[in-house]
Amino acid sequence: VGVPKKTETPTKAITSDQAEKIIRAIEDSGGEDRYRYIILILRLNPMIGLRTGELLEMRWEEGPVRVDLDSGVVHVASGGDFKTKSGQSRRVPLSEEAAELLKEEREESSSEYVFHRNGSKVKYTTLSSAFREFRKDAGVASWVTLHSTRHAFGTRLASAGTPIHVIKKLMGHSTTSVTEQYMHAAPEQGHHYVDKAFGD
Repeated sequence: VGVPKKTETPTKAITSDQAEKIIRAIEDSGGEDRYRYIILILRLNPMIGLRTGELLEMRWEEGPVRVDLDSGVVHVASGGDFKTKSGQSRRVPLSEEAAELLKEEREESSSEYVFHRNGSKVKYTTLSSAFREFRKDAGVASWVTLHSTRHAFGTRLASAGTPIHVIKKLMGHSTTSVTEQYMHAAPEQGHHYVDKAFGD
């Protein structure tokens, strides 16, 4: 008896329209300053693809997850009480837009943490419950979670034809089988590689 083939389920990536609806719900509630960190996650994470725990650990100077604006990268590593899911460290390059968002935030920030509340590190429970409330207020589908901002990063890379091993490295996956969930969004790249290998 053959093993039933596992059906591929598309990743649940947040769209820019869904993100903007949630941001509008935050602004309409008058929580633009109080929930600034959620707005920043919604705008930034689809361009850097960090896990929620990594986002909350992200700092400007020293720390396991660190923004390096001079080099234009985010360094993600295990350190202290913080451990990456795969146990591996990685460097995520910042696009021009992501770097600009972070530069603006850096100028405003008085905290060591990128995502903070009154200067202190945001607790996961605080973030997830506030996000859930604003998502409901915005009328956005319940499958949209904080993790959907990470999925948006992988999906966008795959749509641009990024090779699977590069997506794996940037997202910090332990194996390419995890990364394969994003490849449904990838255009067929076969001709490109054959032409490159055997073309004139």
